[in-house]
Amino acid sequence: MYWKEKVPGTYSVQKGMPCIMDSTGFYSIPSLERPGYVKGSVHGGYEYQLENPDEHDNKPPYNVEESCQYLKEHFPGVETNPSFVQACKYTMTPDEICIIDKHPKHPNIVMAVGFSGTGFKIAPIVGNIVRDLVNGTPSKYDIEPFRMDRFANIQAK
Repeated sequence: MYWKEKVPGTYSVQKGMPCIMDSTGFYSIPSLERPGYVKGSVHGGYEYQLENPDEHDNKPPYNVEESCQYLKEHFPGVETNPSFVQACKYTMTPDEICIIDKHPKHPNIVMAVGFSGTGFKIAPIVGNIVRDLVNGTPSKYDIEPFRMDRFANIQAK
């Protein structure tokens, strides 16, 4: 969802607005792709069914009321209702945590997939981890939670 700034630039990168992901599941990105609008929402949505893609596109927006309330309390410089609402479609792993790992049979292939909508938000760190995997150097980050072998005992749907 995109929220119009009452004063354009209030929540811009130039004014120091960071990317936010808090413990409530709310995320926000400064006004970059649509100047004068902050992108933000309570993270969540509908499960997308590949068999019937039109069904997803025709559903009402997810979590608008919850997002409106959050913005009203924490972002006083934006309008109280979203100006644009767009559904995001993205890949997800069974535990909703991305995979960052080398391919088990082809160690020259590094995978960074299944970000469940969080990829843009954590891209700089993912880039560092992928660089370390490609170069064969130890990462300063604990990448155990992102290993593909955590799904060794899970059957695909």
